[in-house]
Amino acid sequence: MAASLPPAPIAATLARARNLVRPRFVRTQMNGGRMVFGNVTAGITICTAWALESRFDLVRLVYGNDQATGIAIDGVSAAVSAKLNDGINPVDSAGAARAFTRFTFNNAGADGAWPSPSGSANTLAATATTADALNPAFTFTDWVQLASLDRADAGETLPLLFTRTYRVAAGRENKRSTTYAADWNTAAVNLGRIRKSAYRLGDQTGGAVVTTGFTTDSGVYSPCFVQYYSRGPGATVLCIGDSYTEGLTTRADARSWGHIACAQLSTAGFPISCFNGGFSGQTSAAYHTRGKTLIEAIKPEICFIALWSPNDGSPTTALVDAAWGRAMALAHRVRELGGIPILTGPLPLIPAAGASSQAARDEMMARLRAAQDAQLWVDHGATVGDGATPVKLAAAFDSGDGGHPNEAGHAALAAPTVAAIRKALGL
Repeated sequence: MAASLPPAPIAATLARARNLVRPRFVRTQMNGGRMVFGNVTAGITICTAWALESRFDLVRLVYGNDQATGIAIDGVSAAVSAKLNDGINPVDSAGAARAFTRFTFNNAGADGAWPSPSGSANTLAATATTADALNPAFTFTDWVQLASLDRADAGETLPLLFTRTYRVAAGRENKRSTTYAADWNTAAVNLGRIRKSAYRLGDQTGGAVVTTGFTTDSGVYSPCFVQYYSRGPGATVLCIGDSYTEGLTTRADARSWGHIACAQLSTAGFPISCFNGGFSGQTSAAYHTRGKTLIEAIKPEICFIALWSPNDGSPTTALVDAAWGRAMALAHRVRELGGIPILTGPLPLIPAAGASSQAARDEMMARLRAAQDAQLWVDHGATVGDGATPVKLAAAFDSGDGGHPNEAGHAALAAPTVAAIRKALGL
């Protein structure tokens, strides 16, 4: 007997089930903008104060490297704190000093599940390496049991984790500014953030830790990101794309549509973390490759995947087919890891784009509409476009270069993003 399709109502129910994510307990927290690596002076300890979105009990730190040569890590520690204090030295609710816990690399820096192998490997001879500077490799500490403390400073709720990283030799670290846009750094917004970063000469990760003499530096922090088991379920949202996804031209590159959407949805009871995987100037081939690495490291509950970029140049049928194929492969991998992919259609074209670019956008949108029963997607282009043919950015959403949305544009893009996240979460 030939197979038959289920009736339409049942098919719709199955489609909804395929696109529902199951909230999980592992969160991933990075800084506001995208990852931009730079050189770090030899022989210093970097201390970073992280405010995380929910209470936690298990933590690991993740380091990035955009070089073909491994970089030694000579000491890592972390502590919980009830108050921000000076952003360097953790304290309990009464103001007494809290001790730092040494982290280990008994799994040799590999991505492993809890419990981590036993041992006392407090250093790592070399981090993971990459042959492609645009696609950094990641190195993981072991999972360490650290229970967060309730905040004791007035008006604050996000649990604090103070991390310290020491390297004898010069290294590479994320050099992005630690400063969020001012409106993110309020108690009303349940997005994790970095509150302070500083450095000091010498190993300050264990033993007789020196508490003074640190120099504040908002341009570097360590590690690249933090992963933790929250006490309640939530979701990590990964956004993969180019400068549109990054939020280029917004304040501190931290007012992207992804951040705005997650800020609107995240609560202490159900934290939604935003990981910005947008990278200025990259083609879809480049950010799809980098996105695969991020998917493996983060294992997001929800992953937005941009189909195509103006950086691809004048599109051809072959380019459209290749971009679509890569996006489908990423979407499949997200599902294999238990997440839900959401594809984003191309934004309006840059002013110089011609008929071939409009045809490429039309083809991408036709494929999204054809797959809509089985695959979630959003048409960001329709949100901020001027409605003309070929479509361009509406004047109210143009940052001034004709190619990048301004903050009003990103706020507009957040609306369909919020709707898509709600649909994936069954809200």
